[in-house]
Amino acid sequence: MSRSPKKNKILETNNHFKIEPGDKPQSGRSAPAQLIPLREKKFLAEKLDLLKKKYNNLLIENKELKKIATLDEKTSLLRYKPDHLTNLIKTYSRFPKIQTSKKLNIVLIRFDIDNFSKINNQFGHKTGDKVLLKISQVFKENSRSIDYLIRFGGDEFDVLLGDSDLAQAKIYLNKILNKIEKVKIVKNKTKIIISLSAGITKTVYHFRPNSKIDSKDILKKFKQIQDEADRALYQAKSLGRNKLYFYKQK
Repeated sequence: MSRSPKKNKILETNNHFKIEPGDKPQSGRSAPAQLIPLREKKFLAEKLDLLKKKYNNLLIENKELKKIATLDEKTSLLRYKPDHLTNLIKTYSRFPKIQTSKKLNIVLIRFDIDNFSKINNQFGHKTGDKVLLKISQVFKENSRSIDYLIRFGGDEFDVLLGDSDLAQAKIYLNKILNKIEKVKIVKNKTKIIISLSAGITKTVYHFRPNSKIDSKDILKKFKQIQDEADRALYQAKSLGRNKLYFYKQK
């Protein structure tokens, strides 16, 4: 009488699965794959979870580093970067209105804090930093999220307004200057008067059909309007404090 082949038996011992020693696979079938012990599965799952947490932490740290590199540490406004105008134009290029008109009106305003060096010398740099913070808050609270608010350096600030003409820029300027006048800072029972002067210029970017945005061309344009705004600011400062001057384009 022929003996039937012995069936494989799976035994469970101490949370481990194994094939009983001496057992042979059935004819025409491959031996079952070695199963991973439950303890090892749990260890691998915990390890994977730990790696995911480390990865997420790295993403957060990377985001924070980018933020630190982009933002001014005292004011939390943007640091100056030569590609700000390029990025603004790329953002507006996605707007249906701009896609239809094929052009983008841009205004650059360069602000300067009047008598800021005197404030620092008379009341100290901590008070000067407080002035910077108060002015930065006014910019943030009275600008659109799409506007570029830049601390250009020292006591100078640049604001890039997209899809804006000079008439709209005047409305924006009046709002900012009126809010600045209401800022109250008192040091040693002395009220510190804060005011800004500003130089303003404008430009137009024309989108070419079926052409990519030319970053080199925009970089030149940015340098040009910065020079114009700086000249206008110089004229404003020569007129006294709390003055505006619009660059006269040829």
